[in-house]
Amino acid sequence: MEHRLPPLRLLKNIALKMQTYDLAQELPSELTSAFSDQELNGKHICICVGSRYIKEQLPVLKTLINFLKTKSAEVTIIPAMGSHGGATSEGQLHVLASYGVTEETMGVPIFSDVIPIALPIENKTLNQADLHNIFIDRHAMQADGIILINRVKPHTSFAGPLQSGLCKMCCIGLGKARGAAAYHQVFDTMGFSESLPLLVQEILRNAPIIGGIALIENGIANLAHVKVLKPEQFLDEEPKLLALAIEQMPHIPADTADILIVDEIGKGVSGSGMDTNIIGKKQDIFHFHPKLIYARKLAPGSGGNAVGMGLSDIIHANMIQEVDFQASYINAETSLSPGSVKIPINYSSDQRCWDALLRMAGHTETKNPTVVWIKNSGDLKYILTNLSCPTSCQIEQENLSIPFDNEGDLPNFLDIVNQYSREH
Repeated sequence: MEHRLPPLRLLKNIALKMQTYDLAQELPSELTSAFSDQELNGKHICICVGSRYIKEQLPVLKTLINFLKTKSAEVTIIPAMGSHGGATSEGQLHVLASYGVTEETMGVPIFSDVIPIALPIENKTLNQADLHNIFIDRHAMQADGIILINRVKPHTSFAGPLQSGLCKMCCIGLGKARGAAAYHQVFDTMGFSESLPLLVQEILRNAPIIGGIALIENGIANLAHVKVLKPEQFLDEEPKLLALAIEQMPHIPADTADILIVDEIGKGVSGSGMDTNIIGKKQDIFHFHPKLIYARKLAPGSGGNAVGMGLSDIIHANMIQEVDFQASYINAETSLSPGSVKIPINYSSDQRCWDALLRMAGHTETKNPTVVWIKNSGDLKYILTNLSCPTSCQIEQENLSIPFDNEGDLPNFLDIVNQYSREH
């Protein structure tokens, strides 16, 4: 017997943090305060850009480039993204281009090279973890100064005072695939929180890093805060920024559900495809914990990288057709997370996947499973659910009967939002 989804209500999360940052007014002033003319005038400055989609990164980049050009600096961009983009120079250029970062849009050269420079280190603690070299992008090492740009947020695997941000980009991003693989081995041996500061100190001693721009997003992924840091501030200031980032993060306003439906996953959404902090696979920040997770497709900009697919219990079979397995495997191997790309149970339609979910959830004719349906783990402005409406949400539409089409598939989450939300 084929089953329908239970009636759902469309909720708008009205408790999202909405702090905003006036980029045009504040960032130029911060840049002027942080960098001296001696550091920039006529110098070759290399800007490092990572693999994550950051909604307002382009205006930040353009503001920085324009500022550097007023100092007659020679500006270049490099991808600082470890093994992403299939660990190829062309693949990493493609990742940047998918976010609008090209030589044409930025007005400066972009150099992509996945072979880093290896430099010996003498830190005995790292040596004992079998690390004897640090690895840094060769184009960055040829510059007079390196400026990193990255979002600060909770990591999807690691806990501690330092997680995702400028410090991690110093290591994993600048180290290319070779460095990322070596450092992940050290994280596995020593622990992330113990080894990352030591790695950062070694890299700052060897690389001409002159600063970093730390970005914090609010509940709808707009900029909430931007901080320009000098390298000597990275280790002390980033934990404070992480605390602010956690305050700004959205979360699913529930404790549990039988089934979590995620419309799209991908590297553009999260380093793990789905943010484990949001979907209940990492329990140190939020408390939502679903029993089963169903993922429907890869998000635009994922470049075929299906890391995160293995976090699901069931996926739509169409997702497999979108996967670039070479790019996915390289990323999973580098980060020592082979389970993230394992292929879950999959069926050729939403209807068949739903029937399987019901079987696993212990569905009966008299009891509907509890459901939470989201666009992705980074966009929680709207939620479809049959759970009670929490005080943090307002009801946009109730008793939605969402049918399967003739092929047995459901509408896209955003199509439902566009049809029923009061904003449209």
